[in-house]
Amino acid sequence: MTRGRVWAAVFALAVIAAFAVKLYVVTHSNGTLDVAYCFDYLNQIRHCGACIYASQFQLPPFMIHGLRGLGALADWTGWRLEFWVRFPNILADVAAAYLMWRIVARYSASLFLMVLAPASIMISGYHGDTDPFMMFLVLLAIDWARVAPVWAAGAALGMAINIKVAPVILIPASAR
Repeated sequence: MTRGRVWAAVFALAVIAAFAVKLYVVTHSNGTLDVAYCFDYLNQIRHCGACIYASQFQLPPFMIHGLRGLGALADWTGWRLEFWVRFPNILADVAAAYLMWRIVARYSASLFLMVLAPASIMISGYHGDTDPFMMFLVLLAIDWARVAPVWAAGAALGMAINIKVAPVILIPASAR
């Protein structure tokens, strides 16, 4: 087995281990108040739609549709909204690990630190914030800026901005 294949196998095991730990946290905790607020936000959205902005809702309008979709998944599957609010972030972390593998270096110990970082486990598995999903889209934009048409990278960056406004600062850096 070549050194590259060994690194790939060890990296895959690290990603699987992090995924399992985060999934355990998601299924055995309720998360932070941000997760609890999602119930209130979803009820307000179902009741009056965009009037949600009269409350403390501070996310871009696209997230209204995101919360509706997560609420529909919770209703359809019978699994708690707390699960569905955090599970997409865990999947985004797996995808972000793959993108970092492609972008940064295939044989870097720093990738293991990123995947197994306690902060990553707590943010994706417990906190319930949308930052991991937003960062996945930013990484996707970076990767696509290297290998795909410019419009695809722009679309990925635009979707990241639809999750949180913070990636707007990357627009000047994305000009070719």
